[in-house]
Amino acid sequence: MFTSYYGMKYNPFTKEILTENAYESIDYKEVFSRLDYLTEVRGMGLFTATSGMGKTFIMRCFVEKLNEDLYKVVYINGGISTIYDLFNLLARQLGVEINGKYKSDMLEVIQSAIKKVVKEDRKIPVIIFDEANKINSDILNELDVLFDFEMGSKNYSVVIILGNENLKEELKKIRYESLKQRITVNYTFVGLNLEEIKTYVESRLSLVNSSKDIFTPEGLNALHLCSNNSPRRLNALITNSLIIGFSKKKLRIDAELIRLAKEEIDL
Repeated sequence: MFTSYYGMKYNPFTKEILTENAYESIDYKEVFSRLDYLTEVRGMGLFTATSGMGKTFIMRCFVEKLNEDLYKVVYINGGISTIYDLFNLLARQLGVEINGKYKSDMLEVIQSAIKKVVKEDRKIPVIIFDEANKINSDILNELDVLFDFEMGSKNYSVVIILGNENLKEELKKIRYESLKQRITVNYTFVGLNLEEIKTYVESRLSLVNSSKDIFTPEGLNALHLCSNNSPRRLNALITNSLIIGFSKKKLRIDAELIRLAKEEIDL
């Protein structure tokens, strides 16, 4: 197995890495500063990125740092086709039942449940919409109404909307003007630059007590050129290059091995 060959206790270049060992990239720090602000003001935040930039992982890091005695997390993961699906998913996680047939009745139940979390449970609801680009556009616009409390004078929850770049383009349409005005922070992921890739690789290798010199300088440059700044793609390139390096009995990973790894992961 390549891990033992390169002196690793396990493969540190996977999405299963513990959040406590998260690499604090520029994106990580920028997102966390905005999330901290959102929890203070109970605002709505939009976070967009191309696929594989690590937005869901960073959100998991954020959620695991929240005090369960102070926050109630509600997580909705895309693929919602009707407003009734949305209300039922929210109701289930908020611990209430929806018996009404009309949208207005369901809306009232959800808003009352959110208020209960704040006033009775003494917690701040943190409602996360992941893969929001997969949510039906008509439903997306309903978020404006859903989180409109007391004629817009009160924010009862933190609302976090995650999606790809298509979501950002969609929200530029005039039909979302009211929703856009509710968005307190708007951040687009930039991905890992060359220096971050170098320190990321070193930090992961250090985590498993392996030599930081496994990758040559040329290999690190090749990782930057081939990864498209994506942490997910970077991990795939590294893992595949290590597998190939092991099969070829190479002690160091150079640009040629990265090129071969790229050929394998590019379908």
